[in-house]
Amino acid sequence: MAKIFIGFFLLTLSFSESIVFSPKELDPKICQEIWTAAGSNLKVPLELRVDLTGGTNQVFTPEPAGTTKIASSQVFSKFEALLQNNIKTIQEDFLDVITKLGGPVDKAREYLNANRILNPPQDRKAFIDTLWKMWFEPLSPNKPGKGFQHVFIGEKLKKKAYSGFHNWYQFYLEQLKGQNTIKDVTFKPNSYTYNTEPSFISLNFKWDGHTKKFDSSMFVGTSPAFDFAIFSLCSIVLFKTGVGVTDCSCKIHKSTVTIRAIEKDTKKFPKTGKICTAFPPSVVSDPVCSSIPPTSRTDCGWLGIDHHNCAERGCCFDSQQYGGHIYWCFYPSGRKTILP
Repeated sequence: MAKIFIGFFLLTLSFSESIVFSPKELDPKICQEIWTAAGSNLKVPLELRVDLTGGTNQVFTPEPAGTTKIASSQVFSKFEALLQNNIKTIQEDFLDVITKLGGPVDKAREYLNANRILNPPQDRKAFIDTLWKMWFEPLSPNKPGKGFQHVFIGEKLKKKAYSGFHNWYQFYLEQLKGQNTIKDVTFKPNSYTYNTEPSFISLNFKWDGHTKKFDSSMFVGTSPAFDFAIFSLCSIVLFKTGVGVTDCSCKIHKSTVTIRAIEKDTKKFPKTGKICTAFPPSVVSDPVCSSIPPTSRTDCGWLGIDHHNCAERGCCFDSQQYGGHIYWCFYPSGRKTILP
């Protein structure tokens, strides 16, 4: 019976990472606020270079400015410690850092309180407790919590398979260990987005000899605090207000971000409030931006402008190398007015 249940769980999890559900739309402002509050996001490609060669080549390589940003960020250092040793004291240290007032997780808490999704409203201390139960609390004394492990680290399963693994920084650290840790990297065709904020990619690879049936999709260059905030926000909204398994979506500048969040269930407790999985199935650029041919762009920035500053000017961004002199930051279709 146990083997049947495990097999059913893995089938359900695989199915959940391949099917498309109707999204529940969040307030347009909240994801933008979470993005802006995450100060340690790396700017792609200026602070993080992406290599789509595949095989065993290093996919993510921080540029000097990106390396400095990571090294100076408590969020990254606490996250890396948690990736290496997922125990309660380090979990608490990580939550303490990412829930600072004014940060991305705090913006999620404010939104949930304001919309009465958390009822009664929660202060920072109560919200930390909610997050720990969602991501880390064991299902029973003999069954450790798997939410964080599955989403951010990856779960190695029997028969040389793995599931989850939806974080670019974990992938980067695993590749640094050597060519035998991450092998046979392939990319879902046209999945890497040069023109969205955040950037997004979907890839498949062998991890310590383990394989995965479906691709691992993930944000590129994002702060762990951003990922944790937006995954937690979507999970709480869906678990408390959604019906069945579904997605949520929202806007960040001129990109539509979709998050899939699935609640852990058991025979005894169909609604546990704990995360089974959470990940981005897609990040899509505004059609107005993607419809403009590269050679027809009107410059809307300056040499070296990054995605964030371009988007703040109300313009489109695309850093893909087309050859020749092509503007990365350009006006949306029909807009010619020079911005200040």
